[in-house]
Order: sequence, then C-alpha cells, then structure tokens
Amino acid sequence: NFDSALVKYDHMLVEFYAPWCGHCKELTPNWARAATTLKTEAKAVGMAKVDGDKNQELGRRFGVQGFPTIKWFVKGEHSDYEGGRSDSEIVAWVKKKLAPPCKTLNTTQHFDDYKGSEEVVILAFLDAAVGDVWDMFEGVAKRMDDVTFAVTHEKEIFAAAQYTHGDVVMYKKHTKEGGFEVVLFVMPAAALESQRIPAMEEWVKIERLPIVTEFSQMTTEKIFTSPVKTQALFFANPGNEGVKEFMISFEKVAKEFRGKIVSVSVEAKTNSKVIEYFGVTEAETPCLYLAMSAKGDGQMTKFKGPTTEELKVDAEGSIRRIFTDHMKGELMPHRKSQDVPVRATDEYGVVTLVGSTFQEMIADASKDVLVEFYAPWCGHCKQLAPIYDKLASEMRSVSSVVIAKIDATANDVPEDLKMGGFPTIKFWKAGSLRSPMEYEGDRTVKGFRKFLKANAGIKFELPPKKKKKATAEL
Repeated sequence: NFDSALVKYDHMLVEFYAPWCGHCKELTPNWARAATTLKTEAKAVGMAKVDGDKNQELGRRFGVQGFPTIKWFVKGEHSDYEGGRSDSEIVAWVKKKLAPPCKTLNTTQHFDDYKGSEEVVILAFLDAAVGDVWDMFEGVAKRMDDVTFAVTHEKEIFAAAQYTHGDVVMYKKHTKEGGFEVVLFVMPAAALESQRIPAMEEWVKIERLPIVTEFSQMTTEKIFTSPVKTQALFFANPGNEGVKEFMISFEKVAKEFRGKIVSVSVEAKTNSKVIEYFGVTEAETPCLYLAMSAKGDGQMTKFKGPTTEELKVDAEGSIRRIFTDHMKGELMPHRKSQDVPVRATDEYGVVTLVGSTFQEMIADASKDVLVEFYAPWCGHCKQLAPIYDKLASEMRSVSSVVIAKIDATANDVPEDLKMGGFPTIKFWKAGSLRSPMEYEGDRTVKGFRKFLKANAGIKFELPPKKKKKATAEL
C-alpha cells in the first residue's frame, strides 16, 4: 500500500523502523503524538511508518541503511528528514516545510507572542524584504528546518524591541529562570558575500544551544551538528556529593569558552550507553571528559578531564585548566581499555586484544594479523563466533598468523580505523606498512582460509587433514 499512499498524499513523512531497534521504540510515542497533532493542524500531510525488517526491498529503494530513518515525500520525491525527534520538533519541522521560510510580524502583540512561541526564534528588523541582509536572512531560513525565522517591517516593533533596520536577533527562552536571552548577530568583518549565509547559519547553530546543554535524545543532534566540534561532557547524577557546586563552576567556565567548546551535562543513570562509550562507571561520577570530532568522519578523540577528587579540590580551576590546555593543543588523547586478560589466547587460539595491547599487536610486522571488531550484544557477531574459533584452531600451527578479536564497545582503537558496523574484520599483512585490508569475503572457515592464503605476507601451508579410517561392519 506504499505507492497508493504516495498518490493519496502530496506530502508524507515516513519512518522506516525495526521492531528490535531501541531508538525506534523511544521514537514511537513521539511519532504517535506528532501524528495526532498533524491530523488536526496539517490535514494534508500523511504520517506513516514502515517495518524495515519485513519490507527490506522498500527500504533499499529509498536508501535506508539504519533505523530509524525518516523520509519526507513531496509528490513522490523523497528527501531526508533533518529535524528533532520530540513530537513538538516533528510537528514544527513539518509545519515549516509547508509554510514560507519566514513569518511576518505586523503588531507588537505578534512580536510578544513570537518571542515566547519556541525555545529559540530568530527575528530580522528590516524596512523592506529587499537588499543584502534580507537575501542572507531568507537564505538561512530556507536552509534551516529546525529553527523558526520571522521578519518585521513595523516601526512600532522596532521601537518596542529597541532595534533598527538591518539587525538580526535571536530570542532564547529560559525555562529555569524565565525571561529571554537576546543575542544580536554580528557579521564577521572579513566575510565575503558568498560567506554571509554560512556565517549566519553557523551563528544560529552555535548560539541556539544553552551555556550548558542537557544531554538527551532530543538535544543530541543539535550538540553534534554544531560547527563547534569539541564537546565537554560533565557526567554526574543528581545525588552526587557536591554536584551542584561543581555544576556552577562548569557553567562559569563554559560561558567563557562559548563558541569554542560545546558544554554538555550528562545524567549518568539515564545515559548508560554514553558513559559506557567513554569507559566511565557511575561510581566514578561526577567527572569531566572532552570529545573532539574535527575530522568530520564520525570518529571521536577523547580527553580525560578532572576526576571527582580533583573537582573536590578545585572544581573551577581544574575545569578551566582542561579547557585551556585543549585550546592550546596540549592534551593527550585518552583511550578506553579493558584490563589485559590473564589468559589472552583462548582454548581455540583466538587472541583477545584490549585498547592497551591493540597497537602493539598490529605494529608487529612479523605477523599476519586478522582482527574481528565485535560488540557483545551483536547477533551477527554471535553467529560468527564458532566459525572464528574453528578458523583459529586450524591456524594454530602457523606461527606467523594471528587470529584476534577486540570488543570495540569496551576498548578504543585508533580513530582512522572506521567501523561500518559489527562485526568489522580487518587484516594487517606481515611486512607491510601496516595499513589494514578490509575483509569482505564469505564469513566461513573456507572463506577466511582462502583470504589468508592469498594475502598473507608470510606464505604458509596448513598440514594435511587426517583422513578418517573406514570401519567395516562385522
């Protein structure tokens, strides 16, 4: 019934989901509430969902590679949904897609209502919708679907707001203390005409975040799509001793480094996957880490900040120190690692690597090293395990070949080793410059064996298999 729905609705928002996907389950109630709201406020829009497991061909047709994936269809043509995942953000995104890029405010009442209508709104004060500032403002409004833009030409509103022609202002609603924070856009002095729209868009993405952003499913995208590619993450739980005082210090330093570092508070109890990613346990909170994703490849470099004990001694000083050292480029990356196992090689011959032993193993040019990067919860990894064990058993007699594995969720590996998913299998050839090959063959013992014989830097022969003796029935 998918194509008939496309015919019925000129505009349709579609979620491709999988029943087992945790993020899909979290989205479900928000999706339902958004659908209910749009049913009355945007009747022409269809809200739909597709079980991607049962309809894989349909997913491939629209380039679905993970779950949930949300697509926006206009008269059958699709594009990616780029809004948030709360019901209010979904509704706002759809409404903006249906409306002109900018609202027009005509009265002071419109102005007052507009300021408080959303967490962040942008307003341009212009005598008319013409000229360089208007072209820049409208260009940004068309590019950004998750922020509301408006323009006013009314002198009465100019006077009430105390701004003049050409000013562009952001109003940020403070949910804790009430009122608004007002930020005036200032064009960089050296900006060329072609740089004006990107400059304003960057300003919006930086300034729309609070001084300290609370980490949640709803704020993740805004945090990590900010032009500022370094995040400071303060891990804590509300009941932690001294956490209120530490947070005051964190906010003070965060304000000083605004525009250079995105500061984030993370409640450890409700974000177990995040603290696991950084190798932090609840017992170690409160503590601070920095993360940098400047390369734009999705990989993060982590830096360990002050511990609980260091925060107790001098919270503000220790936080400011790591911020300052990072800006100077003086911090050493932190690599998460499990403890080195007492018995690194198991009964099958598979070598278990951890973060602290990984580099040494792959740097050994006298070995051909095959490494499986796995996740303990991954179904495909569990299916591969007996095959990988059997391969290791076959290769035990070949001293130049190492069959290894590493839990990529519990150990950090170099950022340049891109993980497309689990399991990822890479091969380091003996005697080479140690740039790995991606294993893309059959995940069978025969497939691995064939690959190793063809690509090993040190050629080898496996001993012939013993033939089973025939038995005669008496």
